[in-house]
Amino acid sequence: MGIEKELRPHYPNLKFKIFSLYLSGFFYSFLRRQPSSWLTQKALFQVFKHKKKYTQIIESNAVYKNLDLNKLIDYHFKLNKKASKKQLLLQAAAYIDIIDEQLQQKPDFLLLIGDLRLPVEIAKLLAQQHNIKTFFIEQGPFQTTIFDEKGVNANHSIRGFNPGENQETVSGAGKKLNSKKPKPKKYSRFPFYRGMDYFLEFSLQKTALYPPDLKMNQSLFSRFTFDKKTRENLYFPVDKNYRNPIFFLICQVPFDVNMTHHSPHYSNHFEILKDVYENLPANSTLVVREHPIYKGKYGEDFYKFIKENKIYVDFQESASPVLEKANVVIVNNSTIGLEAISKYKKTVVLGDAYYDSSGLCLKLKQKENLKILLEKALVYDINQKNVNNFMTEFTENHLLEGFITDKNLKSPKTIASGLMKLYRENS
Repeated sequence: MGIEKELRPHYPNLKFKIFSLYLSGFFYSFLRRQPSSWLTQKALFQVFKHKKKYTQIIESNAVYKNLDLNKLIDYHFKLNKKASKKQLLLQAAAYIDIIDEQLQQKPDFLLLIGDLRLPVEIAKLLAQQHNIKTFFIEQGPFQTTIFDEKGVNANHSIRGFNPGENQETVSGAGKKLNSKKPKPKKYSRFPFYRGMDYFLEFSLQKTALYPPDLKMNQSLFSRFTFDKKTRENLYFPVDKNYRNPIFFLICQVPFDVNMTHHSPHYSNHFEILKDVYENLPANSTLVVREHPIYKGKYGEDFYKFIKENKIYVDFQESASPVLEKANVVIVNNSTIGLEAISKYKKTVVLGDAYYDSSGLCLKLKQKENLKILLEKALVYDINQKNVNNFMTEFTENHLLEGFITDKNLKSPKTIASGLMKLYRENS
């Protein structure tokens, strides 16, 4: 809506439509008279209406309008193994009809949040068929917004950039990015909107009235809690002097694309934790950091292993103090990996990330070589000039200023300006 607001004064006859996956987004837009559609529910109704047609499609070769339905549902089937494959295939076929009808109207631009949710991936592939310019939007690192033509996460176009080819970068770019900037005020979301989503999920998730691609095989309220004594014993004291090398393991939200699609070696964080701990160099110290929104939710085996092996846990609000102290940072594909690289930290990447082919980190290519890789990390020497080159390229040509959750949004103005420039060039 911020982008639409920036475009409207320049194009009074602008046609701008929002397709929301959740009721909250649709209702928010509806109340502000913004043309919108509740896409997931619309597809579900279409499945009920044309079930015979879609059933015939999925029971034949499961290819519809040149799109492989089985491949499309892969992400959601990995997220929820208990999901009905048939219902996901039917939903995918309905999405194809709805989105294809819209794209046949030949919009000038398609803007997508993320790149692997079922309707988003369908829209991306259909846009390619219709030759429609597509951009991907996502929350970025360092208080920025990602705006890219290729994708987000490991699909981002920065992947493969060779920082050694650029010889003109201003020295110290990595340090500039880590200079302390005041955090902008976040948008204060009225809880009623998201509350509607939680209510629908809680009350309808086990019924056929809830879209299958939104169903999750996890409880909203599950949480593991350490008793006070255990928590104190596992707390990592940053101000202590350590003789042993410190390895800092960063955990992420497990139920997202970075684990389902960009993690070739591991399917969960317990596997990562156990493998890292058992392959550490002798006399090393391991510190684990949970994702801020997923504390206590990684499963009983994960926390039991931490407790039994007396592994330190970083309970602090910010990762920065331990990041500064650590000798080696280990990530699957977390954004903190990029932050560690920008601080010239030795970084080991276990999965696929947009910075893993930059030559600025160590990448796990074969699982059985983890021990060798962790030992190598201790003596790995980062080329600071190449770090500066990579960070300058990324921040200046791939990121926009401001988070997408800020109260006063900055990125919509930049996005709108870029879209207007492209529109004029192609008109």
